This record gives sequence, C-alpha cells and structure tokens, in this order.
Amino acid sequence: MEMRSQQSNVPPNWGVAPQELQHAIYEVLVGESPDTNDTNNIRLYMNHLTVELTSNYANLFLGLLHSEFKKYCPPTERMIWAIVESASLLRSDPTSSIDGIVEKLAGPDNGTLAPSCMDENRALARYLIFCIEGWITLLYHPLPPQDVPNQTFEIDHEEYKAFQVTAQPQSQSSRPLQELLSVFGIFADLDFSTSAEHEDLKGKTDIPQSLFPSLLDASILTTIGGLEICWVDSISLHLHLTPSKQLCLFRMPSFLYALSTDDSILQVILNRLYEEDDTGGNLNFAQLAGEAIQSYRLIFDNSAKSRALYRSRERHKSKFGSPRSADWLLDDLCGYNVSRFSLRSLPFATPLASVDASVHFPMLGRRLMRLQRFIESRQARGLRALYYDHRNSYQWWTFWAVIWLGAIGLLLSFTQTVLAAVQVAYAVKSYSGDCNCPGT
Repeated sequence: MEMRSQQSNVPPNWGVAPQELQHAIYEVLVGESPDTNDTNNIRLYMNHLTVELTSNYANLFLGLLHSEFKKYCPPTERMIWAIVESASLLRSDPTSSIDGIVEKLAGPDNGTLAPSCMDENRALARYLIFCIEGWITLLYHPLPPQDVPNQTFEIDHEEYKAFQVTAQPQSQSSRPLQELLSVFGIFADLDFSTSAEHEDLKGKTDIPQSLFPSLLDASILTTIGGLEICWVDSISLHLHLTPSKQLCLFRMPSFLYALSTDDSILQVILNRLYEEDDTGGNLNFAQLAGEAIQSYRLIFDNSAKSRALYRSRERHKSKFGSPRSADWLLDDLCGYNVSRFSLRSLPFATPLASVDASVHFPMLGRRLMRLQRFIESRQARGLRALYYDHRNSYQWWTFWAVIWLGAIGLLLSFTQTVLAAVQVAYAVKSYSGDCNCPGT
C-alpha cells in the first residue's frame, strides 16, 4: 500500500502500554521493527486490547501465568506479554495447534504459563490460547470463558449470522489453528481465486462488474434501505449484511493499515489457511486490507450527506476504548478531517459514476454486490425518502422537475383564478354603481 511511510494523526495519549511492550507487539504482529511513528498505527488496537483484558479476561487468566513470568509488571501488561509470547510461537510455526502452543508456553524452556496448565488447568489454558489467537488477528471475538460451556471454544457473533458455526469442542485443539478457522467459516464468502495479479482481472471473475457509488452511499443505505450501521471489532465481519438489516463495518482501519505487510501475522496465518484450498485460491491480506480501506471511502466519502451522517452520528457510534476514541484513519476515510497524508492515491477521491468490482474489489466484491442488490430492491416511500433518494440522478431530477413545474402551474392557475374573481367582483361593483345612479 502506498500509505505505509506516512505519519498518523493519533493523539499522543492513546495507548497505556510502555514503549517496550508496544514495540514488542508491533514486531510480532507486523513482522518488522517499528519506526518512530509506526506504533501510532496500533495504539488504538492496544487501547482496545487493554480494555478487553481489564473488563472480561485478565482476572480469569492471570492465574495461568507462571509466578515468575514478568512478575514485576502490572497484571494487564503481564497478559499482553503472554500474548506476545504466544504470537511469536504461532509466527515461527503457523501449523501450530492450540495444544502445541500450551505445551510450549508451559514448558521449562519458555516459562510463560504455569506447569498446572498441562493438567488440571488445561481446559482454561486452551481457552486462553483460543482468545489470544482471536485478539492478535481480530478475525473473531471470543466469548469470555465464564459464558461458555466447559470444553468448548465459542465466538460471540451469533446475532450476525456470519459464520458457518460459532462453537467447537475443545477436542479439536490438537488440530492446526487454520483448521479451526476453516470450520468456523472465516471469510468463507470471499473470492480468493482472484486475489492475486488483480491488474489482469477485468472481465475474468464470476461477479458482476459494476458497483454504483450512488447505491452504496451511507445516506441512501440508512434512509432508503433502512439499514443500521453496526461498528464491529472483527475484520471478518466487515461489509457483512445481517438478516436483521445491520451493515457491519470494522471500526479499526488503522489496524488493517498497520498489518498490510507481506510478513504480518495475519498474512502468515491466512497463507497457511488457504494454500491448500480446493479452489486454488490464495488470500493476500495486504490486498484485502486495501479493499476494506477503499470501501469506507466508497460508503462515506462520496457525498456531503454521508460525510455529515458520519460526523453527526456514526463517528460517535464507532468510538470505543477508554477513553472512548474514534480511529484516526476512519476519520480520514469518512471525510471527517483533512489527513496529514494524502489519500488522493486511493480511488473515490471524487465521486465516480461506477466502479469495476473485478478491478477494485476482487475479494470484497461479493459482499458489496449483495449490498447493492439489497438497496436496488428497496423502494422510496414518502416525500422525505424521495427527496433523499439519489440512486438515479436522472429520475430524481425528472421527478422533482415535474413536481416543481406542476406546483408552479397550480400556483399560476390559482393566481389566474383569483385575478379573474377580483375582475368579476370589480365588474359587478361597477355595474351595481351604474344601476344606482339618479335618473336611471
């Protein structure tokens, strides 16, 4: 992506972890050492992770850590260091299973987890690793273990109906992580057969070619489509349309931006997940991240009404963490402020009549086409809805031109009638005056 060398405009007080820990988690997630400003791109993620651990998980899992592991650090930092250790093992061996990672972390050569994780606390230790894998990838959000039946892995996206299954037995923990993700159906509806060499894709995919920004505009989606925009923490839910008319959007594009490298932890995991896919596909996460980032511009930054919608309502809904903050890159992409780096290298800097899905969205095109088909099936009801319905500019101008011309015609007819009545009234008055004159 062309934006990688630029600086962000993240407030300096974001993120509570010390610099050493920020650098460590950046290296294990991104796959490279951070420059001075690079850690800004994951500070909101660090904020999110800290709040997650503090609110739901740290007290439950803290007892699993070895008593000597980072014992002088605060509890939340100890948990984040354990996440770094687990991610490092997964990076070094992408075929690792949850059981394999538990055994290595509890082994004498590592010392991250207590020896009890090999026996009486094994089930909870497995769930810890399942949670860590969700936190470092943001592909799914694990349910807190107290809300899950014993010996089960479960994700909390049941209401979105986006995954093939939302729970698996812990007996599957000896299988590689990629097999667990495959059973959940992570990205099952994306098109990976066209995710490489996308410059040569035009006309070669099975998805329709044309996406119309006027149909995918946020103001149209909410007013005409009646959709509620739902800001989520899972990348795999981005652009998912739920049966209850919710459009899911990932709230942290800065995380996508930071991990859009060839050696990111997501690329390492997803390479393994799809390298033996029977479709012959291959998931290039950097391209998927680029398409997701472009989709925000497509939805929010193609009309003044959509930008106003983001500023007045959706920005507040997208905030999270402590203190509640909006993603700096999301603000830029949705037209909230002027970026410190130019986004003009991205498509959709100015409104376009149509977009070739096979070129700009070869992977996310199916989700966008599903959204476009939904809005095409909706009819505007009432004058207010008709006023906001700009899906077809020609029909919109024709309709309102007829309304205005008809209104002007009615006004002129009414005026003509009033003047005629006044004229008749004056004529009658004049006639009556003539009749009352003396001598007549």
